[in-house]
Amino acid sequence: MTKNKVYIASSQLEYIVFNKESSKYLLCFHGFGQSANDFEKLAKAYTDYKIVGVNLFFHEESYLRPKRLVHPKFLKEFLAQLIEKELPEKFSLMGYSMGGRFALTTLKLFPEKIDTIYLLAPDGLVEGNWFRFATGSYIQRTIFKGAFSSYPTFISVATRFSKVGILNKGLLKFAEIHLKNEEERNRVYDSWTNFRKLKLSPYEFHYLISKYKVKSSVVLGMYDKVIPAKRIVSKLIESPMLKIYHVPITHNKLFYYNFLDQKKNSSIN
Repeated sequence: MTKNKVYIASSQLEYIVFNKESSKYLLCFHGFGQSANDFEKLAKAYTDYKIVGVNLFFHEESYLRPKRLVHPKFLKEFLAQLIEKELPEKFSLMGYSMGGRFALTTLKLFPEKIDTIYLLAPDGLVEGNWFRFATGSYIQRTIFKGAFSSYPTFISVATRFSKVGILNKGLLKFAEIHLKNEEERNRVYDSWTNFRKLKLSPYEFHYLISKYKVKSSVVLGMYDKVIPAKRIVSKLIESPMLKIYHVPITHNKLFYYNFLDQKKNSSIN
């Protein structure tokens, strides 16, 4: 595997290439708190794919300087460089959780270059109440940032929101476990607020996969409390290009789902 970076001004996007000489191409975006290194098992299982795993901004060596809102046009400048260098033909695309925002935006920006898209519990397709509240107006984002000032303050606010239905219990549990560290809380705030423009509506998604004949798989966890399957399924529009898979696992385990060979209904070990 080899690491590389693309640069725009003082910002950079890092990525890792696995199976460099393979003849099929897969561009992957991980979830919050992960890294492109986590695609190594997938690369070992599918050596016929050249896999390009991208580190999202605020992860590993991908950063924004200064921190800024990531618009699709800004992301396109990075992706155009990466695609020109690493993906000479049509490629497949994968996005898990927060990485779904990047995968969906890539579909929007380069639909003619994409053969297949795999979305695993994707963020950015149907937004939850908590995300809409936390990233909506300037005042709401200020409240969100204030809530992140300390762990006890955040949990207190999150618990209240959970009781009135703004925050689901799965996200509350995730927060209780993973956001005790100030650095992680800051990364959540930076990611949520700066990635909020990276999204597609279900209608836009349907239009693009239909017009450009992009084969699409949406994989959802039956026990996923972070991005519940019913939130996504209820909004998707039927298409001959779209397949929906319900898998009896939780959100975190979906990342390891064997999406390239769904007949196995297994994990990449």
